Amino acid sequence: IEGIELVEYVPVIKVQDETPVFNDPELKKQWHYKNAGNVVTGLQEGCDINVTPAWERGIVGNENVIVAVIDSGVDVAHEDLKDNIWQGTDDKGNIINGYNAFQENHKINPEDHGTHVAGTIAAVNNNGIGVSGIAGGDAAAGKKGVKIMSCVIFDGDHMGNEAQNAYNFITDFQNNRSFYNECRKLNENV
Repeated sequence: IEGIELVEYVPVIKVQDETPVFNDPELKKQWHYKNAGNVVTGLQEGCDINVTPAWERGIVGNENVIVAVIDSGVDVAHEDLKDNIWQGTDDKGNIINGYNAFQENHKINPEDHGTHVAGTIAAVNNNGIGVSGIAGGDAAAGKKGVKIMSCVIFDGDHMGNEAQNAYNFITDFQNNRSFYNECRKLNENV
């Protein structure tokens, strides 16, 4: 068109028209949970994980389930995640939140991607903060969500092949779960 030098594409995502199940302010933007469709972007209505019916039935996660996020480090102090972070105890009695397979220790360096993945899984639901997690519980109803165990295989710009070390940690944890639980109980009673 004469006189127009640049046309910029701005996608518009149609958000849910109905009242969300939870009060988390960014839930309405989480179209991958319930997609209302959008002609401009080509998002087709219903191309989502359709989690809302499960939430409406009270299926919101279970604190006895531990999900290992094998990625970059999870921000274990994040305000929308901290209540759903797994805590274990190492053989010296130190509280741990997972394993850094890259450094071969339990120091978890928080990074964006691992934190984002953990939030999609277990951000605390119905706490009026941030986003909703698929299995993040329901804070208003007193239901805890799944616990996130951070297993670091990417550290900053360093991308190695540490996945096997992370899997070994998880397998060791599964095989020695009673050891970790007993250490945790001993620590709580000190």
